[in-house]
Amino acid sequence: MSKTTDIFFELVSIWAKENELYSKQGTIVSVDESAKTTIVSPSDGGSDILDVRLESDENSESKGFFVVPSVGSLVIVTFISPQESFVSAWTEIDTVVAKQGQWTFNEGENGGLTITPELQTQLDKTNALLEGLINVISGTSIPEPGNGAPSALQTALSAAITGKSLGDYSNIENEAVKH
Repeated sequence: MSKTTDIFFELVSIWAKENELYSKQGTIVSVDESAKTTIVSPSDGGSDILDVRLESDENSESKGFFVVPSVGSLVIVTFISPQESFVSAWTEIDTVVAKQGQWTFNEGENGGLTITPELQTQLDKTNALLEGLINVISGTSIPEPGNGAPSALQTALSAAITGKSLGDYSNIENEAVKH
């Protein structure tokens, strides 16, 4: 390690000792999502750790995020004082609650998430329009003005759509990811 790294770790160690910072491993017993706390049973057999915070600022209402670990999952509880602790790592989670206005994944290269109900409404409109056109194209022959022969355009369009069907968008929503 470099001298800078050694100094950094020494400072962290001093700070941790002065601030009684330490961690324990345990299992989630229960979660109170509205209070943003959990109860953890320590792996060392000690008494349950009560009111373990799920987020760093228990009074924060507008920023950041917190993770809701699964009951029964293994976690690390970090103590910032003898009376205050938070879940700093977990093996399984039920939910990630985001309280931030914007989240970016993969540098945002794929744009924003769609609003599924609005997408479904617009796709239903498109399908209704296409169904109307298909009914005209596939329906009763429309005679050409003047000579009464079947419409060449209708015949060509009918051939172009033969064997094709409208999109089925009934399963486009992933219920596991919500925004």
